[in-house]
Amino acid sequence: MGFDILFLGTGAADGMNAEFPDDFYNKNLRRCASALINGHILLDCGPHTLSSLAICGIDIKNITDIVVTHLHKDHLDLSAVNKIAKTNDSLKLYCREDAVFETEPECEICRMTPFLEYSIGELSVTGVPANHTQHPQHLSIEQNGKRVFYGLDGAWFLGETVEYLKNKKYNTFVFDATVGDYVGDYRMGEHNSVPMIRLMCESMKTLDIISENTLIVLSHIAMCLHKTHEETCATVIADGFTVAFDGMKIDI
Repeated sequence: MGFDILFLGTGAADGMNAEFPDDFYNKNLRRCASALINGHILLDCGPHTLSSLAICGIDIKNITDIVVTHLHKDHLDLSAVNKIAKTNDSLKLYCREDAVFETEPECEICRMTPFLEYSIGELSVTGVPANHTQHPQHLSIEQNGKRVFYGLDGAWFLGETVEYLKNKKYNTFVFDATVGDYVGDYRMGEHNSVPMIRLMCESMKTLDIISENTLIVLSHIAMCLHKTHEETCATVIADGFTVAFDGMKIDI
């Protein structure tokens, strides 16, 4: 079976109340971050996830599992989760073990202990602690010997998470890139900036977390903190980074 990731949304919370076209994507309009793996496993399910699935022609009946990175409302919209649950009574929602919901979702909840591996469909998924709030976890995802890291939301990496990441040599590494290519932003304890990512990548290579062949993807891009998509791409082309956009699909 193939291993692919479709970026349904690549934006941050500043896009929660923005207006988006109902039937097409625009690289400069970023929906709240979520992704779809192998056509049926959602990473987060926020306020724009269902409309983005519709643009891609994906029936929500196909969704078998939802893996939640944390409980901020740009990443988890319980009304959207419940709509999916109504079409699939075996839907499972995975979250960190200490997550506390305002209202319980209308599906089975599977609580993930950090650093333990879970079989979710054809994937092996491990949640690792993230430097953010609202019970955050980054996701280490593996299928047939290939690895993806999905690191939204968070800033830098916690020490225990770095220990886990050592020698994993990820094929694809998705970074939180909320903040643009400048220094001095106050969010350094919850989100990355582009300069922070540059610093981390050099250190991560020494630890064999990534290699020169790893695809580095920037997502969770705040529209209010970045320039246009084209300008952002130009800013990081020398770094070899790929700037995600809504509707982008990559094969791992």
